[in-house]
Amino acid sequence: MKIHRRYQTSKHLTPGLVRATGSVDLDSEESYPATLSTDRLQADGMAVLTNGWELQNFLLRGAPLIVEHGRVGAPPAGYVSNLEVRSDRLVGRVHLLEPGVNPYADAARALVRAGGRPLLSVGFNTKEERPPTKDEMARGFNRGHRIVTRSELVEVSLVGVGMDPLAGFDPEPIRTADLFNLCLEAGLL
Repeated sequence: MKIHRRYQTSKHLTPGLVRATGSVDLDSEESYPATLSTDRLQADGMAVLTNGWELQNFLLRGAPLIVEHGRVGAPPAGYVSNLEVRSDRLVGRVHLLEPGVNPYADAARALVRAGGRPLLSVGFNTKEERPPTKDEMARGFNRGHRIVTRSELVEVSLVGVGMDPLAGFDPEPIRTADLFNLCLEAGLL
């Protein structure tokens, strides 16, 4: 099933950022399972609890996948679907725009084909936060860390380095036929 999405400027993103048109084939190989965020302590000393995500406004804006954290004038590289909280992770499916529409989508696609893992980062508005509990401090948190207990998802970005080291495209299990063909090509069978 092929769909056509039109992204409009959102007051929650950099003005003028999202104004692009592209099509995405939902049945193609151009969609990938992804981890968008986890409960883990991130590089900036913050942990965003996944059971506190507010996703409604992000979904109403068309769930765009953007690049370089809202770089002015950057068109979206695709969008995110099937958002859900699973245990300690916010997960979804990343759909890249068709080849040739966005160079960042093309680079992510090439990285996947080469066996790499494109990284993701989320932008959010903090609604509520608290200091770490004693139990969390025993697990490595310190007084300077922040625990975000409620947040609104604003953006998902393709990035070179993200704050959450586990956020990115998730490797899909290799199919038996693909494994067989790889072994044949390598001369192992």
